[in-house]
Amino acid sequence: MKARQITAAVLWLLAAAALAAVWAAGGGALWLGAAIAVLLLPGVSLLLALAARRGVRLSLTLTPTVPKRAAAQAVLLVKNDALLSARALFRVRAVNALTREETVTLLRCTVPPKGTEELRFLVESRRCGQITAAVEKAGLLDICGIFAVPLKTENIAARTTALPDMFAPGIDLALASSMPEESDSYAPGCRGNDLTEIFQLREYAPGDDLRRIHWKMTAKTDRLIVREASLPLQRSLLVFWDKTAADKLAPDAADALAESVSSVCQSLSEQGYAYQLGWPEGGTARFAEAGSTEELLRNLPLLLRGGAEPLQETGALRGFGKILYFTASPD
Repeated sequence: MKARQITAAVLWLLAAAALAAVWAAGGGALWLGAAIAVLLLPGVSLLLALAARRGVRLSLTLTPTVPKRAAAQAVLLVKNDALLSARALFRVRAVNALTREETVTLLRCTVPPKGTEELRFLVESRRCGQITAAVEKAGLLDICGIFAVPLKTENIAARTTALPDMFAPGIDLALASSMPEESDSYAPGCRGNDLTEIFQLREYAPGDDLRRIHWKMTAKTDRLIVREASLPLQRSLLVFWDKTAADKLAPDAADALAESVSSVCQSLSEQGYAYQLGWPEGGTARFAEAGSTEELLRNLPLLLRGGAEPLQETGALRGFGKILYFTASPD
């Protein structure tokens, strides 16, 4: 970008000098007028670029999720509402929040008056993680190509998640089977298998166990109502990924840890375990229900966002009967 501007400036000076030399050698007023016009051209061109800048709007979109090593389709939409054409230059930086890897893409286009232009490019990562692509720098070139008028780039960004590869871990969890079914405390907001405490009532769905039909409510509403069981805290399961040391990991190590957590969660979901997914955020523990494959996929973008502040309080973890704890640096 700078090289092109310098080249354009040198050519402008050479043209102006050549015209002035012809006039000094005895050329007429026409040559003098041409030299003056060339000298004034960059200033006029800069004023036109400043006027066109007000009408340029940017937006960036990305494919929400892709497998790692696959490319996410990115589209930078440039809309020009001005009456002048716009020659634009862009620098887009993509950062993987989990592995801290970065890529830079340079783009350019010319947008006609009252027109739009779609700049398509690819964002990819060899490793999993949440990737944020943002327009780091943008500018409009004047007609001469000497000046670049900056464009506003705040909040011109989009995210995609490079999903981890999954493997099949061997998992054998004895979830406190020796404990009685009844419990004094239950996991809030978490379904389970203890029908002595009802988690919620809902309408019957194909595949529901007929033994869970609530016949009294069914008779009152003329609709099949089933009971969802609660989960005793003594038998509850938490998969917790402590990412406080993630910023110190090599990219391959962070990628391997993410794949381990994701694969274990997928295996638990496929085996029908009721569990919660946890990770540190803002110095506290954040939890999300992930007992099904759909819930796991919904929470993966949050899980793969990268490092976090150390946990200030670990009391929230003590309410679970069993914890699968993943970390790169055990405390």
